[in-house]
Amino acid sequence: MSHPALCELLNVEDQKIFKYLGSLDVEDYKDVKSGYSITFNFNPNPYFRNTKLTKTFTFLEEGTTKITVTPIKWKEGKDYPMDLIMTRMGTSRSY
Repeated sequence: MSHPALCELLNVEDQKIFKYLGSLDVEDYKDVKSGYSITFNFNPNPYFRNTKLTKTFTFLEEGTTKITVTPIKWKEGKDYPMDLIMTRMGTSRSY
């Protein structure tokens, strides 16, 4: 990752995985105040079989946020705590 702000969020292992990131899509719900989803589109890689990993944030009426994520299909011996990456990339928004 060449962007300085992103490099600060990713450790060395994260950066190895994110070298295979092809694109990133953000989709707002029809009612922007209801939530959004982030889809990480990955090229074939030695870590997992998924080509897409999505994290969805749904803002509930009582003020809480429901978060759902795509289960990662790890390749043998490559299990890495991707939830840490997804957390850093998605839930540390300051707005």
